[in-house]
Amino acid sequence: MLECSYGLNYIKHNTIVLFGFCIKDINNSKQKKKRLYDSPECTVTNSFIDNYIKHSDELLKNTESEIAQQKSSTLDNYVSNNMYKDNFFNPIKNELQKNLSFLHDYQQINSTIIKNINVSILEKTGAEEINDDILKNCSHEEVAIYYASKMLDEKITLAKAIQDTSWLYREDDYKSFRIYGCFLKYIRIYKLKSEAKSIKINVSGSNQFDITRNPKAFSIIPHTLIDNAIKYSPKRSTISVYINDEDGHIYISVTSFGPKILEYESDKIFQPFFRGMSAKEIEEDGSGFGLFLAQKIATEHLNSRIKVQQDIKQTLNGHIETTFSLKVPLRYNE
Repeated sequence: MLECSYGLNYIKHNTIVLFGFCIKDINNSKQKKKRLYDSPECTVTNSFIDNYIKHSDELLKNTESEIAQQKSSTLDNYVSNNMYKDNFFNPIKNELQKNLSFLHDYQQINSTIIKNINVSILEKTGAEEINDDILKNCSHEEVAIYYASKMLDEKITLAKAIQDTSWLYREDDYKSFRIYGCFLKYIRIYKLKSEAKSIKINVSGSNQFDITRNPKAFSIIPHTLIDNAIKYSPKRSTISVYINDEDGHIYISVTSFGPKILEYESDKIFQPFFRGMSAKEIEEDGSGFGLFLAQKIATEHLNSRIKVQQDIKQTLNGHIETTFSLKVPLRYNE
């Protein structure tokens, strides 16, 4: 036990001051100070210091936990109440509209490309409609243009949804369609992209029930899930798509090897403009908007919710087996 010239008691370990406090009266005599030191309230032991440090650490952890919970609660409230639209979108609305002002022009140009390549393929093959068998008789360039124009058309649809989501809910656009066929469409559209990485896509399950919704709106879900699966999967891997009619709903899952999703990122990846840390390391490009729109369609359009799950025991080249799934209730479509 040491005492400095200001009457502070402290213990030193090498050059580190472990503890210090002021005695009751610095004007006391040495004898009285000694009696004060010996009293229980002024006695400092290593055990006392250890308990004090332990108590301080617990207070610090509790404080940090409370702050983290408050931040999470504030963010959840911020997103659930669409406050980001006012605080984020409105300030950049003019800039966003400016950047998307050419959207209509892009759509017209791409529609012309689609029309011309379709006519060219049909006239060349003498077929009435284009399918996989017909495309086998076309050149690589024709197939590439055909699928590239299809992919661009879907990207434009996604951009239109970013610009204005109201058209997603127009009942006049509702049609009856099968989810299984919708996913097959996007697997074909992304065929060249998956083949470029030697990725195999397997489809399984049995889907006999149709749903009645806006197919363009629903298409954002398979488009996003297939696109992300190919984008983040390592080369020469496999993507498994499972669609099956189950008790009262249609179950959909897309499983692939992707970047690690941290625990706190599981919900955040469905928030606008958010991209996980590992995802950025694998693929720099990305808007962070696809999963947000897909989740929005699932919750507001299908009375469902997209969930994500990772199996850390299943890895491939540093990637973790990741499954995105959702259940579409059949009763909701009656």
